[in-house]
Amino acid sequence: LDSVRRFIESANIRIGCFDLPNTWRGDDASYKSNLVELREISETAGSLNAGVCIATVSPTSERQPYQECFEMHRGRLAEIAGILAENNIRLGLSILPTADHRPADQTPFIYQAETLMTLIKTISHPNVGLALDTWSWDVGGVRWIN
Repeated sequence: LDSVRRFIESANIRIGCFDLPNTWRGDDASYKSNLVELREISETAGSLNAGVCIATVSPTSERQPYQECFEMHRGRLAEIAGILAENNIRLGLSILPTADHRPADQTPFIYQAETLMTLIKTISHPNVGLALDTWSWDVGGVRWIN
Protein backbone atom coordinates (compact mmCIF):
# COMPACT_ATOMS: atom_id res chain seq x y z
CA LEU A 1 0.00 0.00 0.00
CA ASP A 2 2.84 2.40 0.79
CA SER A 3 4.38 1.72 -2.63
CA VAL A 4 1.05 2.39 -4.35
CA ARG A 5 0.54 5.58 -2.36
CA ARG A 6 4.03 6.83 -3.29
CA PHE A 7 3.42 6.04 -6.96
CA ILE A 8 0.09 7.88 -6.99
CA GLU A 9 1.59 10.89 -5.21
CA SER A 10 4.71 11.01 -7.39
CA ALA A 11 2.60 10.86 -10.56
CA ASN A 12 0.41 13.63 -9.16
CA ILE A 13 -2.67 11.45 -9.62
CA ARG A 14 -5.91 11.98 -7.76
CA ILE A 15 -8.31 9.05 -7.62
CA GLY A 16 -11.75 10.31 -8.65
CA CYS A 17 -13.98 7.45 -7.59
CA PHE A 18 -14.33 3.69 -7.37
CA ASP A 19 -17.27 1.34 -7.80
CA LEU A 20 -19.00 -0.21 -4.82
CA PRO A 21 -18.44 -3.96 -5.05
CA ASN A 22 -21.66 -5.86 -5.69
CA THR A 23 -21.87 -6.89 -2.05
CA TRP A 24 -25.20 -5.37 -1.10
CA ARG A 25 -27.79 -7.00 -3.36
CA GLY A 26 -27.60 -10.62 -2.24
CA ASP A 27 -29.24 -12.49 0.61
CA ASP A 28 -28.78 -11.31 4.19
CA ALA A 29 -26.01 -13.81 5.04
CA SER A 30 -23.93 -12.88 1.98
CA TYR A 31 -24.48 -9.19 2.59
CA LYS A 32 -23.34 -9.38 6.23
CA SER A 33 -20.24 -11.42 5.39
CA ASN A 34 -19.32 -8.99 2.59
CA LEU A 35 -19.37 -6.04 4.98
CA VAL A 36 -16.02 -7.24 6.35
CA GLU A 37 -14.51 -6.99 2.85
CA LEU A 38 -16.16 -3.60 2.34
CA ARG A 39 -14.48 -2.30 5.51
CA GLU A 40 -11.09 -3.37 4.14
CA ILE A 41 -11.79 -1.80 0.74
CA SER A 42 -13.00 1.38 2.42
CA GLU A 43 -9.88 1.62 4.58
CA THR A 44 -7.61 1.12 1.57
CA ALA A 45 -9.54 3.61 -0.58
CA GLY A 46 -9.56 6.14 2.24
CA SER A 47 -5.81 5.83 2.73
CA LEU A 48 -5.38 6.53 -1.00
CA ASN A 49 -7.67 9.57 -0.74
CA ALA A 50 -10.31 8.04 -3.01
CA GLY A 51 -13.16 10.14 -1.74
CA VAL A 52 -16.15 8.86 -3.74
CA CYS A 53 -17.66 5.42 -4.14
CA ILE A 54 -20.30 4.86 -6.84
CA ALA A 55 -23.18 2.38 -6.59
CA THR A 56 -25.63 1.76 -9.41
CA VAL A 57 -29.14 0.91 -8.23
CA SER A 58 -30.66 -2.00 -10.11
CA PRO A 59 -33.72 -1.02 -12.17
CA THR A 60 -35.52 -4.27 -11.33
CA SER A 61 -35.95 -6.79 -8.55
CA GLU A 62 -36.00 -10.52 -9.25
CA ARG A 63 -37.36 -11.65 -5.92
CA GLN A 64 -38.89 -8.78 -3.94
CA PRO A 65 -41.92 -6.54 -4.30
CA TYR A 66 -41.12 -2.84 -4.79
CA GLN A 67 -41.58 -1.62 -1.20
CA GLU A 68 -39.64 -4.52 0.29
CA CYS A 69 -36.82 -3.95 -2.21
CA PHE A 70 -36.84 -0.21 -1.45
CA GLU A 71 -36.51 -0.82 2.29
CA MET A 72 -33.71 -3.33 1.73
CA HIS A 73 -31.82 -0.79 -0.39
CA ARG A 74 -32.45 2.03 2.08
CA GLY A 75 -31.21 0.05 5.06
CA ARG A 76 -28.20 -1.54 3.41
CA LEU A 77 -27.04 1.61 1.64
CA ALA A 78 -27.33 3.56 4.91
CA GLU A 79 -25.14 0.96 6.63
CA ILE A 80 -22.66 1.02 3.74
CA ALA A 81 -22.62 4.83 3.84
CA GLY A 82 -21.70 4.65 7.53
CA ILE A 83 -18.76 2.34 6.80
CA LEU A 84 -17.55 4.60 3.98
CA ALA A 85 -17.95 7.71 6.15
CA GLU A 86 -15.48 6.26 8.67
CA ASN A 87 -12.85 6.76 5.94
CA ASN A 88 -14.15 10.10 4.61
CA ILE A 89 -15.69 8.52 1.51
CA ARG A 90 -18.94 9.72 -0.02
CA LEU A 91 -21.43 7.36 -1.66
CA GLY A 92 -22.88 8.43 -5.01
CA LEU A 93 -25.92 6.58 -6.36
CA SER A 94 -26.75 6.23 -10.04
CA ILE A 95 -29.46 4.61 -12.19
CA LEU A 96 -29.76 2.43 -15.30
CA PRO A 97 -32.73 4.07 -17.04
CA THR A 98 -33.00 2.31 -20.39
CA ALA A 99 -35.71 -0.27 -21.04
CA ASP A 100 -33.19 -2.95 -22.00
CA HIS A 101 -32.11 -3.07 -18.34
CA ARG A 102 -35.64 -4.01 -17.24
CA PRO A 103 -36.59 -7.58 -18.24
CA ALA A 104 -40.36 -8.07 -18.45
CA ASP A 105 -40.29 -10.98 -15.99
CA GLN A 106 -38.87 -8.84 -13.16
CA THR A 107 -40.46 -6.25 -10.90
CA PRO A 108 -39.57 -2.70 -12.00
CA PHE A 109 -37.57 -0.83 -9.39
CA ILE A 110 -35.62 2.44 -9.51
CA TYR A 111 -34.82 3.54 -13.05
CA GLN A 112 -36.01 7.15 -12.99
CA ALA A 113 -34.34 10.23 -11.52
CA GLU A 114 -37.23 11.14 -9.23
CA THR A 115 -37.37 7.75 -7.50
CA LEU A 116 -33.58 7.72 -7.10
CA MET A 117 -33.78 11.09 -5.34
CA THR A 118 -36.49 9.69 -3.06
CA LEU A 119 -34.19 6.80 -2.12
CA ILE A 120 -31.30 9.19 -1.43
CA LYS A 121 -33.50 11.38 0.79
CA THR A 122 -34.78 8.42 2.80
CA ILE A 123 -31.26 7.10 3.41
CA SER A 124 -30.71 10.31 5.40
CA HIS A 125 -26.95 9.99 5.57
CA PRO A 126 -24.87 13.13 5.03
CA ASN A 127 -22.33 11.42 2.76
CA VAL A 128 -24.91 9.94 0.34
CA GLY A 129 -25.74 11.80 -2.82
CA LEU A 130 -26.24 11.62 -6.51
CA ALA A 131 -23.74 10.34 -9.06
CA LEU A 132 -24.96 12.47 -11.93
CA ASP A 133 -24.73 11.06 -15.42
CA THR A 134 -26.64 13.53 -17.58
CA TRP A 135 -27.43 10.93 -20.24
CA SER A 136 -28.96 8.58 -17.66
CA TRP A 137 -30.93 11.40 -16.11
CA ASP A 138 -32.30 12.55 -19.46
CA VAL A 139 -33.37 8.99 -20.32
CA GLY A 140 -34.63 8.62 -16.73
CA GLY A 141 -37.13 11.43 -17.10
CA VAL A 142 -35.50 14.70 -16.08
CA ARG A 143 -36.47 17.54 -18.37
CA TRP A 144 -33.68 20.08 -18.57
CA ILE A 145 -34.38 23.79 -18.52
CA ASN A 146 -33.40 25.41 -21.80
